[in-house]
Amino acid sequence: MEKHEGRHHCAYNATSGNYRAVGVAYDLDQSPVADRKAELSAVFADYEQVYHGEECLNDLQITALLTISVKRGLDEAAECVRALDNFSCDIQVVLLDLVFAKGKDWLCEQEKFIAKLNKEDWSGAAEVLEETEWCKKNEERCKDDIAKLRGESSAV
Repeated sequence: MEKHEGRHHCAYNATSGNYRAVGVAYDLDQSPVADRKAELSAVFADYEQVYHGEECLNDLQITALLTISVKRGLDEAAECVRALDNFSCDIQVVLLDLVFAKGKDWLCEQEKFIAKLNKEDWSGAAEVLEETEWCKKNEERCKDDIAKLRGESSAV
């Protein structure tokens, strides 16, 4: 995730969406905001100060928030792809990356892609993903995801 999203100690305006983020694309605007406030408090950071750039995070805080985001992202991916728990880590990383990049709703709409995944047709899933508009606009990121689907890469 970090390869494509970067690691930001201070809040920034995300380029892939219309929201404020910190760390590794940790969405400060995601509803319910009360959860974001509680999660930041749990890592000893003040939501308002972080949001407005008055406080930045250290690496430990960023890693803790990334762990929370990964769990949330995998839970969202599992709503679209029921067999997610049976997939290898690389396949789960691809689905997590798609949730991070495009959101759960977009992933759930990719019926042909999901059908290939459910059949464990990794090469077919890679072909379907490669034809999406998102892949055409995000070539490097897509290339990494396709390599994982095809078992050509284990890099995260």
